[in-house]
Amino acid sequence: MRVREALAVLVACGLGLLLGGCGGEIGGPTPVRRSPRSNSYDGGRGASGAGAPGRAVSVTALEQDYHGWPALHLSNGIVSLVAVPAVGGRVMEYNLGGAKLLWVNEQEYGQLYPPPRSKEERKWHNFGGYKVWPAPEREWGGPPDPLGSELDGGQWTGEIVPPSGDAAAIRLVSGPDASVTGLEITREVALPRDTTEVRVKETFTNVTQRTITWSIWDVTQVAGLVDANGEPTGKAQVFVPLNPGSRAQGGYWMSAKQTETEQYRTIDEGRLLEVTYRRQSGKVFADSAAGWVAYVNDEAGLTYVKRFKVEAGAEYPDDGATVEVYTSGGLPYMEVEVLSPLTELKPGASFSFSESWYATKLNAPVLEVSEFAAIRKRPTLEVTDAGLRVTGELGVFAPGQIRITAADEGGAEVGQAATLAVSPSQTVVLDQSIEQIEGATTVRIEMLDKAGQALGTIATLAIPGNEDAAEAEAGGCPCRMAANDG
Repeated sequence: MRVREALAVLVACGLGLLLGGCGGEIGGPTPVRRSPRSNSYDGGRGASGAGAPGRAVSVTALEQDYHGWPALHLSNGIVSLVAVPAVGGRVMEYNLGGAKLLWVNEQEYGQLYPPPRSKEERKWHNFGGYKVWPAPEREWGGPPDPLGSELDGGQWTGEIVPPSGDAAAIRLVSGPDASVTGLEITREVALPRDTTEVRVKETFTNVTQRTITWSIWDVTQVAGLVDANGEPTGKAQVFVPLNPGSRAQGGYWMSAKQTETEQYRTIDEGRLLEVTYRRQSGKVFADSAAGWVAYVNDEAGLTYVKRFKVEAGAEYPDDGATVEVYTSGGLPYMEVEVLSPLTELKPGASFSFSESWYATKLNAPVLEVSEFAAIRKRPTLEVTDAGLRVTGELGVFAPGQIRITAADEGGAEVGQAATLAVSPSQTVVLDQSIEQIEGATTVRIEMLDKAGQALGTIATLAIPGNEDAAEAEAGGCPCRMAANDG
């Protein structure tokens, strides 16, 4: 399907959107499967990405050229995503509006390389973006791919799959790697409407007649920011919640070869590890149990979050690491890495590991994350002459409303609520006042979708003098974020 035909499909669905920098007819060697070539999900009633009520919303999946590579594109008008089957099935872009959240090596644009035939020909081509590797790394032997293996740099197949529910989706599949890892990898990426969320599901399948054991190792490259002279700006950071019951003193540990600690520090009274890009090679590990990790481009004021499930008591590679962060001393990038438990696979068996990505306009630090928002400044409550004042700073993951209400000891709303329209493209700075009503013990901050339906509670705050009642309502804490359900 040519681009003009694909655009006709988009216009018919109510969304004329062509990703910047892309276009033209797919040509040259391509592992992209040709049917179907485009899909569009009509979101029906509701608002467009710009927030206009009553307009139809579409999530689109298209085949288009990407810097000389055949590629698959997903977009919902809020975020967009580009995957390239020809370079290990990588996701090369995840963008909030026109702002890129992943690092891509522009020197490798459009390049394809034949498999190496000797040890001398083995060279890792660092394309950037997102991929998964088998862990432990020492058992795999890459990157670059060991001889006879093409999981990282080989040509995968890719296809647009039929919409599921409110999401458009693509699927990428590696070739079978029977001789080295025993794996075939399937990557499924789904983009729902009206959100920045991207759902990524990785599946390892044993294609051999022997039993194998692997962890799914997610590796996402993000920008390590430098100035015109190549000096790090200190504006690229990763935040990892630390496990208070960690096996490691301080909650994290470094690779054995590393002695530099300048780029690592704990913040928020030891609750978080902050990794700041200093253009120093290093690797840090954490047995984090919170199920999230966040990268912040503080120059652009952009935050990229991953949420995932951590299995208590499961065996993880690298001495029990669930999250790892690599910093490059050469090309300016960092790697935000998440791992699944080690899993034994009988011949023909499969296992999967899923995570969700989110994007929002928010500066560092990221102190807490829920499925609705990332928190930079925790909400606080004070009593003023005018009533109750709520302050805080956060970034939301979907357009909608924040609703602030007072509640009595039984949880019933009292008084009039304050509402605030919010979007992932704008940082939410809370400075709202509501009337102080007799009998009110708590203030709830809730996230609503664009239709006004409640999604969940962001925080519950105790009105001074009512901390015990607020603690009971919040499940043990007078000021808390909504629980992370992984």
